Amino acid sequence: MIKRSSGFLVNTFVFLAGLLLTLLYDEARLMESVVIVAGVMFLVPSVIALVLMMAQASKTVAGEYADEPRAGIGNGGVLPLLGGICFGLSLILRPLLFVEILSYIFAAVLLLGGVYHIVVLFITSRKVGVSLWLYLLPLLVAVAGFVLLITDVRTVEKWVNLITGISLMCISLASLLEYIDSRRKSRRETSVGAA
Repeated sequence: MIKRSSGFLVNTFVFLAGLLLTLLYDEARLMESVVIVAGVMFLVPSVIALVLMMAQASKTVAGEYADEPRAGIGNGGVLPLLGGICFGLSLILRPLLFVEILSYIFAAVLLLGGVYHIVVLFITSRKVGVSLWLYLLPLLVAVAGFVLLITDVRTVEKWVNLITGISLMCISLASLLEYIDSRRKSRRETSVGAA
């Protein structure tokens, strides 16, 4: 049950992200805003973890090691946090540098997401049997991702947002249709087995 509800939650967020990208595709600085939000998502957890780590290190272990800081404050713990802070700041302060990279990441996610759904459908079809029309949306999403990968992103930035948004909604819709189809077939097999 947890797997189903988490899958539903992920698909809901994917659909909402696609809907936002589709509705706001013509906004002039949409991709920059997405990069800045990603920067904040790197910066805030890294700063919080660093502050907590420093607070923990300032406390001393009672007893034998009273003058030594707690374990975990060494370079192995601090360097990744400093890297996260620096990367987050660079995303926030210079978002234009990362817009093109983000567009290619969107394209790769679409391509991989479409291929993933096709592979899952193929594996499922060997066990249960899957309707051929379920392959259509993942195939279109994979093609859209491939087209975006080979396109110059700078000239078609708003189209990247629109295509990515529509494709994300298609991926979540494809997941819903796969679930409905598998439930329908499992109920049919259960009723045939009971008879």
